[in-house]
Amino acid sequence: QTNVVTVNGMDIAIVSWTYDTNQPYDQEWQVNSFYSPDSAQSQVLLEDIRQARSQADAVIVCMHWGTEFTYGLNEAQTLLGPQIAQAGADVIIGNHPHTIQPAEWIETDGRKTLCLWSLGNFLSSAYQVDRADETFQDMYEVGALAAFDLVPGASGVRVENTRIIPIVNHFEGEYESFRLMKLKDYTEELAAAHSQRRFSDLFTKDWLVQQVHEVFDPSGIELELD
Repeated sequence: QTNVVTVNGMDIAIVSWTYDTNQPYDQEWQVNSFYSPDSAQSQVLLEDIRQARSQADAVIVCMHWGTEFTYGLNEAQTLLGPQIAQAGADVIIGNHPHTIQPAEWIETDGRKTLCLWSLGNFLSSAYQVDRADETFQDMYEVGALAAFDLVPGASGVRVENTRIIPIVNHFEGEYESFRLMKLKDYTEELAAAHSQRRFSDLFTKDWLVQQVHEVFDPSGIELELD
């Protein structure tokens, strides 16, 4: 069942799907899993979005997808992303890779869909993650928030005033002094004290900012870093 919330008189549908789960489950109705981009369940996913489009003024689709510890997109993302946009999504928000991934506007049938392929970790407290190489051990601590306005109009909802707000999870020693900060407010002094810095000289404020720019700048979306 689609979750529809009303905000300032606007009905907003939120649709959530995952490629799979860490633990098995008994019945398909328990979890919205699409498995692979060419599975029968992918068509159910698209029908869910079309139904949400008929029930609400705006549709936000949350996708648990992508390959861990890479800035690159996988097949499920590149194939399903445009189909999700065409089915009626106004915004696509991805997670799972444990790192940020690019953002872009997908244009279909004269509509523009904001697609945030992965916003990375929001809260994380793990240093030297053994499943990742040095770059993504460092970027495990960096995520992003997305801010945007949904503006109703005669031809449908417009997504405006979009910006990306990079964040960093800071902690020291054995997970002490934890705080969640905007990356723009982070300092080199804090980066030097971060637990991850003990294992990686790359972990500096400047390097983190550089990585964020390289991932998000091609989108043209405003970055809140200054």
